[in-house]
Amino acid sequence: MIERTGSRRRLRSWLSGSAVVVAALLTGLAGSAFANAPNPASATQATTTTNSNGTVLVKISGTWDWGNVTTQPDEKTSPQQDCTQRYGVGWAVDWQDPTVAPWNNADTLKQFTITKNGASFAAGANYDGFQVGICQQKDADGFPTGPWSAEHTYANASSVPKTLCVNFYDPHGKEGEPAGGVGWPEVNNISPDKRNSNFIAAGPRHDGDNSIETNSYNPAEGGNCATPHPAEVHAAAPAPQPAPAPAPAPTRVLGTSVARSPVAQPVRAARLTFTG
Repeated sequence: MIERTGSRRRLRSWLSGSAVVVAALLTGLAGSAFANAPNPASATQATTTTNSNGTVLVKISGTWDWGNVTTQPDEKTSPQQDCTQRYGVGWAVDWQDPTVAPWNNADTLKQFTITKNGASFAAGANYDGFQVGICQQKDADGFPTGPWSAEHTYANASSVPKTLCVNFYDPHGKEGEPAGGVGWPEVNNISPDKRNSNFIAAGPRHDGDNSIETNSYNPAEGGNCATPHPAEVHAAAPAPQPAPAPAPAPTRVLGTSVARSPVAQPVRAARLTFTG
């Protein structure tokens, strides 16, 4: 009887240990499945508008896909079949603008640069664009897909980089249920150090489920990057000034006649004669 009790205890202990192992395996598998991200699915288009003050508005756009689409030889995929199991999709652009953060400071830029497998990509903390819900459109294989766009204004044409690339992010959550409880765009009103990390594109605590870090997408290859070509604005030449009118010829004064008073003539005194 004692032996049986001991056997039962050993069996319960073994089952308990096995349950822990199985749970750990399931957790690991769940974590692997959880780490996925969409990829750029088309060439990125760029348009530029040069304003009269010399600033340049750059707009870029394209398509993202959360299925099996790749555009680079070493790029991976991590499909998201069930569109209801994600809140949306975010994207960020490496604008490389030396007049704004994080590109205007070397130390800040280092903190906000994502590097992996030779790729280097910098972005601000906020996404440059976001699509709430991913069930609106599907590709030929039934995976979520959709359009994206972003824009940025540069101080002048010489500040516009030769190449602009985009990175896509998995913000997790579920359809209608953003991770952390605050969705797009209201989440941008929360400082990056306090908001949910699923809504941070770069920097400390950024969302690591993205095209570069999860799918080995490399913007350096340039296959899905835009090449904007802004027009230079040259200062307008000043309008020609009319030739000055010739100065009038000086008036030659020959003389002025002055009326003279008649010369007084001497008056001879009359001689008076008295008689008487």
